This record gives sequence, structure tokens and C-alpha cells, in this order.
Amino acid sequence: MLNHRRNWPCPELALALCLGLVCGCAAVPELFLETRPSPLASEPLPALSLFEGWSDGPRVSFERKLGRWNPDLEPHHLRPEDRLLLEEALAGFDERAMRGALLLCHSRDPEAAELLIAHLEERTQGPERNSDGAGVVAAATLAVWPAEPGFGARLIELSVGERVHPDLEVRVECAGSALARGHTAVAPFLLRVLRAGTPAQATDPPDWTPKPTMAWSKSRAATALSGHLGLRVSYRADASYDDQLAEIARLKELLEADAGR
Repeated sequence: MLNHRRNWPCPELALALCLGLVCGCAAVPELFLETRPSPLASEPLPALSLFEGWSDGPRVSFERKLGRWNPDLEPHHLRPEDRLLLEEALAGFDERAMRGALLLCHSRDPEAAELLIAHLEERTQGPERNSDGAGVVAAATLAVWPAEPGFGARLIELSVGERVHPDLEVRVECAGSALARGHTAVAPFLLRVLRAGTPAQATDPPDWTPKPTMAWSKSRAATALSGHLGLRVSYRADASYDDQLAEIARLKELLEADAGR
């Protein structure tokens, strides 16, 4: 049986598992999965069926099978009954929900992307710190897939403004995906995440409920900003205040220079 959320040793490990599966099972080196050109409109997409044990099989078995399920991330159509099963799974806050998000991501079904963004737009927050695995996977998936520009605007609304996603980790991932799509309006929020817990927080206070640890969110924010600028990630959440503030200032300066081009 699955080890559901109450048995996960820590939320950071649960989130690392989510993103590790997004990366590892697709056999690509980065979080943001590459997208593939769609077949001609006149060509029907091949069908794709769920594999046995997708929801309750051992974790290592799921990872192995997912890696072989659609290894080249080619566009497919899920069987309607399977798409419904994954949509229902996505509504939960446990590992089954995370697996559902991963399968929708890897299917490259044109309707799957809408299910993922719709899940994020429900703006739900789970009862525990590690309830947001499916949301993190959904947000990370939408960094480059699908290509339709409307997804970027929807990710922005989940990241900044009056109706942001209530879960900070999911919100940061939405912002990172929006930035990967070229929407720099989310950059000030990501810089604010990096400033949290440092002296710079006094002039740029958080607009989220304080959290006992920010290391994950800071790491993801730094990765998104550095990736946008084409830099190696140099920010470290466990560095001294001086080092953190120096790197934040460097990223801010580079963002401003990039915007001025």
C-alpha cells in the first residue's frame, strides 16, 4: 500500500519526490519538461491507457513504469475513462493525487493541461504541510507545455495579485513556470521570497502566511530567476545574510538590465 501523507517523513522530501519523478521518469535533466511539436490537425492522436498499479503499486514500480509509459513525451489521447480517473485522483491531497498529476503531465494529452491548470485555479490548500505534491507537479509541468500563450496569463494570476494560490510552494512553482514562459511580472514576487527571513524583509514584507521554513520555496525561486537569466544557481538559503543579500541584489540588477534591453 502507499505511504500516504501522514507517513511521509517530511514535506521537503515529499516535494523532492514529486519533482524527482517529473525529471527522472521523463529522462530529461531539468525540471521543465521539453515540449514536442503536435501532429498535424488531420492526424488522430494515438490512444494511451493507464498501466496496472498506477494508483497503489509500490513507488519504485510506479516510477519505472511511468518512465516507459510515454518516454518521448509524444502527444496522445488518454481514454476518456482513464482521464476521468486521473481527474478524480487530482482532487486529493495524497500520493495518489501526485501520481495523477504526473500521469497527466506525461500523457501529453491536450485535455490534460487544462485539467492541471484548472486544479491549480481551484486554489485549494491541503490540511498538512506535505499535501501539495500534486499542485507542485501541476505547476512545474506547465512551464513549457502546452505552448498556448493563455496558460502564462493564468499562471500569473496564481502567482501575483489578489487571487494567488494559498499554498506558498505551489504559488512559487506557478511563478517559476510563468517566468519560464517569459512573464517577468512575477519576478518581484520571487525576489520577495528570497528576501523572506533576512533584514531586507523589512522593506519588502511577505504577502503570505509566515512559514516555519522557507528553504524549499527559496531554492525554487532562485532556480527560476537564475534560469530566466541563463545563470548557474548561486543563491543558498543557508548562506549568511550578507551573502544572501548580495546575491539577491545581483539578481535584481541583472533582471533590471535584462528588462532594459
